[in-house]
Amino acid sequence: MWAGTPAAPIGDLLRRVYGAEEGLPQSTVQSLTHTVDGYLWAATQEGIARFDGLRFRTFQVRDSPGLPQDNIHVVAAGRDGSLYIGTYTQGAVRYHNGVFTRIPILSNQLVRAILEDRAGGVWIGTSKGLRLWKNGRLSSLTEEDGLAGEEVSALAEDRQGRIWVGTDRGLDLVEQGRIRPFAARAATDGLAIRCVSEDREGLWVAAAQKLIRIQDGAVREEYRRDRLPSKAIITSLAAGPGGVLWIGTWGDGVFRLHGSSFEHYGTQEGLSNGTVHSLLAEDDGSLWVGTNAGGVNFLRPRSIRQIGAPEGLSDTDADAVFEAKDGSLWLATEGHGLNHYENGRMRAYTTRDGLTSNVILSIGQSKRTGTIWAGTPEGGLNWLEQGRFHNISLGPLIKVTQILESREGWLWVATSAGLYRLDNGVITKIYTTADGLPSNRVYAIMEARDGSLWAATVTGFSRFQYGVFTNYEQGSPGHPSIRVLSFYEDDDGVIWMGSQDNGVGRLLGCQVVVVDHGRAAVSAVEDHEFDVVLMDVQMPLMDGLEASRAIRQSESHGAFHLPIIAMTANALKEDRDLCLSAGMDGYVSKPVSLQQLTTAIEAVSSRVGNGNAAVRMNQDRSRSHPALESAPPR
Repeated sequence: MWAGTPAAPIGDLLRRVYGAEEGLPQSTVQSLTHTVDGYLWAATQEGIARFDGLRFRTFQVRDSPGLPQDNIHVVAAGRDGSLYIGTYTQGAVRYHNGVFTRIPILSNQLVRAILEDRAGGVWIGTSKGLRLWKNGRLSSLTEEDGLAGEEVSALAEDRQGRIWVGTDRGLDLVEQGRIRPFAARAATDGLAIRCVSEDREGLWVAAAQKLIRIQDGAVREEYRRDRLPSKAIITSLAAGPGGVLWIGTWGDGVFRLHGSSFEHYGTQEGLSNGTVHSLLAEDDGSLWVGTNAGGVNFLRPRSIRQIGAPEGLSDTDADAVFEAKDGSLWLATEGHGLNHYENGRMRAYTTRDGLTSNVILSIGQSKRTGTIWAGTPEGGLNWLEQGRFHNISLGPLIKVTQILESREGWLWVATSAGLYRLDNGVITKIYTTADGLPSNRVYAIMEARDGSLWAATVTGFSRFQYGVFTNYEQGSPGHPSIRVLSFYEDDDGVIWMGSQDNGVGRLLGCQVVVVDHGRAAVSAVEDHEFDVVLMDVQMPLMDGLEASRAIRQSESHGAFHLPIIAMTANALKEDRDLCLSAGMDGYVSKPVSLQQLTTAIEAVSSRVGNGNAAVRMNQDRSRSHPALESAPPR
């Protein structure tokens, strides 16, 4: 697999159409923009629509005070998160923090283009000249001030902060509020400029059937009608990454110009309508397309492509893929060795290159030295040095299923005979069931950010930290009855597990606050929110029974009920009844096992309506409340 590029063949683009089913109020989309909060906004003839990735929310006159008209011609994003809106006959509006505010221009003007510049000025192209709204004041530029034409249809700001203005009679350059001359102006005289797009190299300018490249104010390239791939009128432009220019047309879909070649994407390729009103390019090479009566189309490059025999892969069955520190790929095959894919070239390593077997089960790399390791079924732990593999034998018939170097520099090797730990190529310890592993058949290992090591075995998975294994047996309460084959830790510290035949599971943690006595427990509950309290019965200053009564007394005037679970060495029924009469919800006897505690938490959660600890503890850690443990000093 390999990441796609913005200039991948246009026929490989994936397409999705968003319309009425997703809440779009009308299927003709005249303008598109992104606001800084990530929303996509679409201008339609029946209101503005805000898209969150799943559905559109529509803003119309009937439910949006301050919005003067539903027929929206253009939308543009502001730098402070605001949205600027141009209507068909009712001027311009600013939307910010849920409020629509009119911009004071003549109400009978069609707003064709809006741009907020880097200094915070809002330029508004109308059917009767150019307006600048800044610091609550409105100024104008018209034909009387030297503007090429009265109707302004396109606006763009270049890297020097200058404003390029496309009118119905040519292109203008505005700098410091005044119209300035530039070398390419003569080439645009008399042209009805429909769209202008700025990129790193300069400016693209389009008239009906003409495309002009302007750099440093001068014409660098010109595509006249005979050089364009279509006779259709150009309606929109959008500059994409990698020097790509997207071109929307009236009736002939979208074209992509890359280098000097054009590619076409029209209705035959799946576009919902050939007439394109608006384009919005993304940094990843994808494109939003607003069409006439066809809704919004989203085109995106494929994120992966297949690497196989044409690229030199020695076997099309790749059992493992590993990305090295230099960005190259190592691919394990079942019977045809280890493949290395770098800069478009493939090299295969086999037993002739020192591997103990051509069946490769696992691949790893040293964080310190960059050394590549490969595991095989015959107990072979292989490392690459100067183009040849060398071997450490772990024993006959031992399968090496995963290789990992820890932050401390240990090399951990998961095998069918336990968990091996090596230091500088020497085996220093073999962990087995005698040390606490659930099983000697270890499938996968992962080092978490807290330094713990997670191991998946045939009968369950385990967390190894400070020399101790904490096991999660298959089918135990709160844990999956599945065979775990892989681990992943996300940004919130949640451990995700890939399984055999049962999809993906996750193991969620919680925050724990520990106090030394009952008075501290009561104070902690008063000052903080907790999901559950684990209350030791025997504590100094105030015991667990008295602390529970105090907590229940503080709750007597509210609706919230905090679950409290007693923890005590006394296991008689009388002791249990005493805890429950003090206001506790559950009871576990010492020594407390993880399975016993999980069962108790789930039991009290099902009975307590407001303090649903199981639900709230199953949220991401960044949003969950902690658990409180009260225990005497040890």
